[in-house]
Amino acid sequence: MSSITEHFRYTPIDPAQKEFRLLHLTPRCTTTSEDDTSLQQPNRPISCILEKTSLRASPKYSALSYRWGGTGRQILVNDKPFTVTDKLEIALQHLQKNSEPLTLWVDAICINQQDTEEKMQQVQQMTDIYRNASQVLIWLGPAADGSDQVIDSLQLISQVFQRQDLRNYMKSLEDMESLKGASSWKARADLLTKVINDLEAQGGYPKDLHAISTLETEFKNLDSPFLDTFPAAQYRKLCHREWWTRTWVIQELCVPEKPIFVCGKKMITYSELSKCARFFKEYWTSDFQKRKRDRNSNEEPDPTLILSTSSSPADVMMSFRSSYQNSKGECTLYTLLRNICNKATIDAEDQRDKIYSLLGFVSDKDTLNIRVDYGKNYSCEDVYIDTSRALINQGYLDLLFLRQTSKSPDLPSWVCDWGAEIHEPWGNSWGVNPFTASGSFTPEVHIYTTNNGQHIASVRSKLIDTISSLASPVPKIDPDSDTSDALSFFISETRRILSPLSDEDMAAVLAGGIEYTDWDYKSGTMFKYFDKKSSTKLGCCRATSKSTEGLKLLERWLPVKKEFEELRSLEEIQITDETKGRWKVLLPLIDGLQEMKSGTTGNIMVYYLQAVENNLQRKAFCTQNGYKGLVPADAEVGDLLCVFLGADLPSVVRKVAGGRYRLVGEAYIQGFMDGELMEVAGDTVALELC
Repeated sequence: MSSITEHFRYTPIDPAQKEFRLLHLTPRCTTTSEDDTSLQQPNRPISCILEKTSLRASPKYSALSYRWGGTGRQILVNDKPFTVTDKLEIALQHLQKNSEPLTLWVDAICINQQDTEEKMQQVQQMTDIYRNASQVLIWLGPAADGSDQVIDSLQLISQVFQRQDLRNYMKSLEDMESLKGASSWKARADLLTKVINDLEAQGGYPKDLHAISTLETEFKNLDSPFLDTFPAAQYRKLCHREWWTRTWVIQELCVPEKPIFVCGKKMITYSELSKCARFFKEYWTSDFQKRKRDRNSNEEPDPTLILSTSSSPADVMMSFRSSYQNSKGECTLYTLLRNICNKATIDAEDQRDKIYSLLGFVSDKDTLNIRVDYGKNYSCEDVYIDTSRALINQGYLDLLFLRQTSKSPDLPSWVCDWGAEIHEPWGNSWGVNPFTASGSFTPEVHIYTTNNGQHIASVRSKLIDTISSLASPVPKIDPDSDTSDALSFFISETRRILSPLSDEDMAAVLAGGIEYTDWDYKSGTMFKYFDKKSSTKLGCCRATSKSTEGLKLLERWLPVKKEFEELRSLEEIQITDETKGRWKVLLPLIDGLQEMKSGTTGNIMVYYLQAVENNLQRKAFCTQNGYKGLVPADAEVGDLLCVFLGADLPSVVRKVAGGRYRLVGEAYIQGFMDGELMEVAGDTVALELC
């Protein structure tokens, strides 16, 4: 956050009185009519009056959320020059009224960005500022790329929703998203069961939660001629605007009761945008897949529809709001960080804001007591160290398994780098881990700083064995490329290192001990309550004999998968005589896999494939005493396997100078994930992680 003042000078505000500043944006002209533009002065610079007030006085104002950055522009604040970014100037120009002032809270102007102490104080009450605003205006930018047409279409569709009474369906979708915000797996079970019951009361539960066919039926019944020509490509661009990628907007979108999006001169409520987006996503997904399956259809599938809604930055942000609203504000910092860490679309200009932007509205901020400090002597590394320390001290020991690809060499190995790519640990489905590697033991962790400034986490652990052999890591994969070659390499290398191993154990290792399953919608509850060995848990369970069958099917499928994926990709662009010819050669090979033609068997292979693909950044190992499984790709021969007391997963550590250790990552050890390792001979020791 930065703005450069010239002649304007701020007067101090008193944080003890919850003081803050508001600006009154002066009108364009002196006419008494908003419709009368005759007295507008287009070349006149933006002018505003800045005044002090207090949240205790309950002033009426609108809060502005917008994308930071841009070049400097001059406006007037209290009749004195003040420099803002061009993006903010454009936003103010669009929001400025013709004949009356508009009272706004705008962080770049209302907070003295040159006063580090004030900035720290104001950041800590930003949640209250957004929560108490009469409205929060979210500036997406000027009209461009057909945005006016998109917003007009969305608002018209919203009106159709009201006429057709589809609100119950939208509420059901919101409830499904709220599962991510539930605090435990049992709470998720109860909430999901409620969703199922609600859907059944509306006329039946759709078998596939990810493609709700009933929505497609309702959609086709709508009597609006424009629906088949919805501006999907333009909508996609709206969903990828810069505003959606800023970490601060998580708070600015989650906290307000009814945010309003402003794009150019158009406005649309959050409710209108989010409900339409969910509806179109379900319809387009099912319609696209249906047409792809229909080989005799002359109508070519339009991949733009899917691209418009597939994990866009807008989808990510709206899912955060849904989870937060359904948690009724009881969202912990760790929960939010876990949700954010694998979202590549979210970033911050100051990486410290990856933490600071969330502290104001998490439920455990007082317990964690993480300080906000923008001083030059308090680096991003310091913030991440203090955050990891606070979270581990509160019992979040599995945070140790999130640090796998840190960008910063200055961080201790036990500290999570929230600015780096982070991968989920094994078995994590909806934030719940099915393993209990340390049995009933509880964590024993002591974090301290040495006299020379080293940050050490002393973790009571059981040492297991030394890694003696490792598979070669899978070569780096382009995220958009086919994974057939990588999968074949991974399976071959794993077999080479672990043989002899039974088919059942081999299949379990390749999948990391887990199995994705169908939703148990017939039983009356969403899933059976979890037991360690077999029962389904929200679409994820421990590996069973289905994994063995899945591996056999996968190894038969891989020789044709690459050609299949390439043809499907080409077909999404244009169906040609050349692609039709290749299909004629390929389809008999696919038809030869008779078992995969049935839905149940086909799902076994698809789910197993998903589990194995999640492990392509890992590699097989064998220890001196015969333990076998998977470890991170950067593990080395000579590394130690251990189990931290209280941890769900075993760990890999590497001894360094001074008798301390570097944490490499988590491990999966076939047959030893339910406390068996704690029976290994030898006492527990305090491993000092540096």
